[in-house]
Amino acid sequence: MSALVLAGGTRALIRLVDGTDKERIASGVRRLSERSRYYRFLAPINQLTEKMLGYLTDIDNDDHLAWIAVDAGRPDEPVLGVARYVRRAAEPDVAEAAIVVSDDVQNRGLGWQLMVRLATSAQEHGVRVLRGWVLPENQVLRHALRVVGAKGRFEDGLLHAEVLVSEVLAAASARRTRAESREDE
Repeated sequence: MSALVLAGGTRALIRLVDGTDKERIASGVRRLSERSRYYRFLAPINQLTEKMLGYLTDIDNDDHLAWIAVDAGRPDEPVLGVARYVRRAAEPDVAEAAIVVSDDVQNRGLGWQLMVRLATSAQEHGVRVLRGWVLPENQVLRHALRVVGAKGRFEDGLLHAEVLVSEVLAAASARRTRAESREDE
């Protein structure tokens, strides 16, 4: 488990998802705006089914790994964000990735932190490429993907994006170096 402070002062704890997170994740999805749910699931959903909850929480932390962020002051409350990857059986060095951040903490750095943790874990488990599908109107995610050097093409009305894990980690390292340089000034 690790702690961080988001822009705006919210303290978050980040840890791996486990089976005890079912209700926390279900509640977090219900709290998302309709737009955020649509961006994450690429379909209009209001709540997760039991089957979906099982899929999202019964994970092995190797082929299917997920990080969860919770409010440090209210750790039993719904999630602030989740990032996950699921390795493709046919391409063991490729995983499909997804990130969702609660509406009340969007644009405060949590998505970036989750993406970096996900990439670090992916590298540790032999995943070289992260893939995902993005709605064209999801400009925030499209910008984040450009920052880390993702390549993409439009297919069936969605952006099919791929990014090398090494590029995400290089972007994170460069960002840390810039932040440290500003602190030294």
